[in-house]
Amino acid sequence: MPDITTPNIETKPRSFECPHCGAYARQYKGETYWLKKEKEITDQFTEDNVNRLANTKDMNHLNNYSIYRCESCGKYSIWKLGEQLHPKDTTAPDPHDDLPTNIHRDYNEAAAVVDESPRAAAALLRLAIEKLVAHLGAEGGSLHQQIGDLVERGEISSNVQKALDSVRVIGNESVHPGVMDMEDDRETVTVLFKLINIIVEETIAREKMIDDMYSHLPENKKEGIDSRDS
Repeated sequence: MPDITTPNIETKPRSFECPHCGAYARQYKGETYWLKKEKEITDQFTEDNVNRLANTKDMNHLNNYSIYRCESCGKYSIWKLGEQLHPKDTTAPDPHDDLPTNIHRDYNEAAAVVDESPRAAAALLRLAIEKLVAHLGAEGGSLHQQIGDLVERGEISSNVQKALDSVRVIGNESVHPGVMDMEDDRETVTVLFKLINIIVEETIAREKMIDDMYSHLPENKKEGIDSRDS
């Protein structure tokens, strides 16, 4: 159970569906206090800032705002007069459970802005791909070369290569406009989120599942397999 003893969190909860984890769980209401004045508060919250603001002691009061902490996942949601401000509703799919933690922030930031700026979301997803190929051990100067390195070493399938290059090229076009205009193309960018999840499934999740299953084999059986293969 998450810690609910922080100074600004009340112990009397209400229950509703958490906008983060989707669980119908108790939500502990916090005081509506913030570091900045109301005119400076926007809907562009980040998880780090929300956690900082929710736990700070040097705050100014803001009317009409409510903050809740979910008992199930421990994350905060922010509301103004019943309107959800954080996390923002998004058409993007949730990130794959095995997406490396250092990429979550880029993915979630892209998800938060995709409906307002597909172009910005595509650029952030390209950054996520750069980190993902690095996680896979790719070598080379450019992202184009790094993907080629994974292909040459047989580390990825042709389908994963196509997915990587799709996110790479479309994300690059969003920053350097060329033949593709991503300004209002939400549909294409939504597919990019799905491609990233497919890449994670193919390159990380399946290998993780196989390795986990193999690790549970009896040691004498694994020794016999090693002897056979050597």
